[in-house]
Amino acid sequence: MDFVSKAFFCLLALQYVAIKAYNIFNYPFYRSPLRHLPGPKARYNHPNISTFKPNSNASQKDGHIFLGQAYKLYKTNGPHDLRLSWMRQLPDASFICYLTFTNTELLLVNNLQAHREVLRIKCYEFENLGFFRRVVRELVGVGLLITEGGAQNAAEAPWWSVMLSPL
Repeated sequence: MDFVSKAFFCLLALQYVAIKAYNIFNYPFYRSPLRHLPGPKARYNHPNISTFKPNSNASQKDGHIFLGQAYKLYKTNGPHDLRLSWMRQLPDASFICYLTFTNTELLLVNNLQAHREVLRIKCYEFENLGFFRRVVRELVGVGLLITEGGAQNAAEAPWWSVMLSPL
């Protein structure tokens, strides 16, 4: 390899590492539009987020700097114990935002009005997780819960045509 190709690959690797570091350590805490939503830890120090009251034995920063809440989710007794405790601690919050592996943000829908908004009103603005899509597709098949975007319009078309057809 000549010098130009080595320099190109070094700069490409440096740019990749810089973008990943920004996405993991900077974006979820300072640039994300979801950073003002209440969550399981006081991670933002924002004056408007005062609804979460941590336990007396909990530290101020509840999650891991790289793993977020993924380690705590793994260590709980049941698959939904930690999420249920967050829902009980924040009963008035429509959405609860928490971080998982590599500080990926996830939304937990907390009440019926928020479910209606996610599934019907603003259904094109939310994306299912890839893992969720694969598992649910294997269990129940392709349906309105899994489809997104244009495929969802095509899946809804038979329902609307049946409902609107004259008898």
